[in-house]
Amino acid sequence: MAKSRFEAFVSPIGEAVWPYLIAPDTRHDVNGIYHVDVSIPKDLAADFITKLDAALDRYIENELNSTQKATLARKPVFRPEFTFPEYPEGASEDERAAIKDSFVAEETGNLLFRTKMSAQFTTKKGDIVTQTPVVVSADTGERVTETVFMGSTLRVKGQIIPYINAAAQIVGLSLRLKSAQIIELKTGSGTGFWTDFESEDTE
Repeated sequence: MAKSRFEAFVSPIGEAVWPYLIAPDTRHDVNGIYHVDVSIPKDLAADFITKLDAALDRYIENELNSTQKATLARKPVFRPEFTFPEYPEGASEDERAAIKDSFVAEETGNLLFRTKMSAQFTTKKGDIVTQTPVVVSADTGERVTETVFMGSTLRVKGQIIPYINAAAQIVGLSLRLKSAQIIELKTGSGTGFWTDFESEDTE
């Protein structure tokens, strides 16, 4: 088997934010995206950030020309996590809107690391490939088939993918999701956050 040219990563243990690990998210991509943001306390994320920064340093040094090095902005490998509104179960749309309008988000002290995998893609030869992340229980080692809800504790394994976004004039890293180990599974939520989750720019 050919060795991957992409460096592997294993995240520290964190909490799942907006996880789509068992079934893909098709709201903004008809082919589907598996994804989870891993929320990690700043102090526990330090070594992980160092590893990712080093990978980006190597990519910039070895793959970018002098003009790119001078003009492309470096995109951070994480973003701060903010609180978000919680809604009573059964709240009406008007009640939800009122709660959202009056809500003031604050930083939680954690950092978010986005990981994702395309559920389907087309190769250069025109072949259609489907894929799913391997999601297993840390306790049993068996595949997890239940929906993984927000607040589940997990670690994620995957590949570090450097990229250039010429239009945005940035260079950064994407974390390609390959597998997730569930430490503590949350299997239900009555908060109804989902309609407030807005799509974000993807690389």
